[in-house]
Amino acid sequence: MSERLALAVFVKNEERDIAWWLGWHIALGFTTICVYDDDSTDKTADIVKAAAKSFDVQLKTSEKSIRFNHRQKFTYEKAISDAKNKFDWLMFLDSDEYLDLGENQDLPAFLNKFPEASAIAINWCCFGSSGYITRPPNSSPFESYIHGSHPDSLDANKIVKSIFRLDRTSNRYINPHHFDVEGLYVSSDGTEMQWDAVHPERTQSYPSWVNARVRHYACRSLADFLDKVERRSDIRDAPTPMNYFKDFDVNETLDPPADDFVLRVRKIVRQIRQNYELSIYSEIKKKQPWKSYAGTVDFHVYEIRSFHSSKASLDKKSGNLVSITDDADIERYAPVYGIIVKNDPKTLYLTCVSQNDFLHIPFDDRFGTIIPFKIEAAEGDSFNIGLRNPHSGRSICWLAPDSQTHCGEVQCNRQWIHAWEQIHLHRLDVFPEAINATVAKLAKFSQPYSYSEHIQADESDAAFAFLSSRSQEEQITWSKEFNTTLPKWIENAPKVTL
Repeated sequence: MSERLALAVFVKNEERDIAWWLGWHIALGFTTICVYDDDSTDKTADIVKAAAKSFDVQLKTSEKSIRFNHRQKFTYEKAISDAKNKFDWLMFLDSDEYLDLGENQDLPAFLNKFPEASAIAINWCCFGSSGYITRPPNSSPFESYIHGSHPDSLDANKIVKSIFRLDRTSNRYINPHHFDVEGLYVSSDGTEMQWDAVHPERTQSYPSWVNARVRHYACRSLADFLDKVERRSDIRDAPTPMNYFKDFDVNETLDPPADDFVLRVRKIVRQIRQNYELSIYSEIKKKQPWKSYAGTVDFHVYEIRSFHSSKASLDKKSGNLVSITDDADIERYAPVYGIIVKNDPKTLYLTCVSQNDFLHIPFDDRFGTIIPFKIEAAEGDSFNIGLRNPHSGRSICWLAPDSQTHCGEVQCNRQWIHAWEQIHLHRLDVFPEAINATVAKLAKFSQPYSYSEHIQADESDAAFAFLSSRSQEEQITWSKEFNTTLPKWIENAPKVTL
């Protein structure tokens, strides 16, 4: 019988990140995740409920007290008591902490390395802001904050988080990092723990990060940090709260997670988002706040070429939009098409046709089989065009293909549309039959009453794409008329003025 592996988190107002945190740890192999909500006033609880429709995620209420540290302590004690006799292992993480198990990212395999251990302490690896003042366009912390610290750069890297056997753990609370266990307490490299005499949450020496580490996104952007200060009395009450940000804002190494694991996580997040979207679509009634694609829908399909003449394609290994030359390995890539509906000529829908593959663009918070962009003329040029993300207000840049792989990266993080942001559209007379079905779905979801009907799983991307293509003004009108709120990953930016 496989072991029951539980994870618990104490969380407040993390609607931007919580789906990513859940997706990451579900992908690692935790069998159950318990989310203790600390009276969130945003959509955190609703997103957790959406995750629970597809995964063993349980929404619980935190224990009550005036101070943050006391609420956390009482909640941890309750969580340990509740978990006993239900699970074999339990771990506590904060919502800005991501357990990283290295190349395999397999929790059961990791635990099998420590058959005699009662608890395993895993050191922090602190990540900085990557230079972000405002929030990055992609809400995924591990894709946005990719610059971190060396093991000996920060004393904070000596701090650990623990995973422990419940049948060998008492309910006595020491701190959120160190628990009262009977038996062997080891570090992630297998050696017996040597606790710091002054700071009982730390190891005596700097970490090796052998086998595991905890990615700690302590500050994130400056905007995120300010929100964190509002939630955390322990930071607010510090003599110089800004030093917290300065101390953790270390950006010495480029250290993103592996593409294949990120793709695993993104697939789980996609399911969570779809569950949440379906729950709010059901609230839409028969009103018409925008112009629909009613009647016979006339549309055109295009091949997209970059400034470098490379062709827009899907990298099936990473799930990212790229551009390739004719010499690229065609087995690794799938075609990406552009769709323009005649009565919505300023919107281009990118699609990869296959329901088994879905598109993502670095620095874009959206992903799916259909992603909308706004067509925009290049600065001072009425002939050449580029694509601007209505969600973030940033434009797509097509980097030059590499001479070895014949593949160029694509990034959605530019302000201006200049040469490398420009594209050429080549109209196709012959295209996959599935595109007709895609356009029919877009036409369906241009009718608001369609959202109040039962939506099939293979229709949800089209529903998302149409809503995501609307202007901020149309989205605000829709929200007011239907008395509901679009999720953060669909809400669009105001019209860009540069």
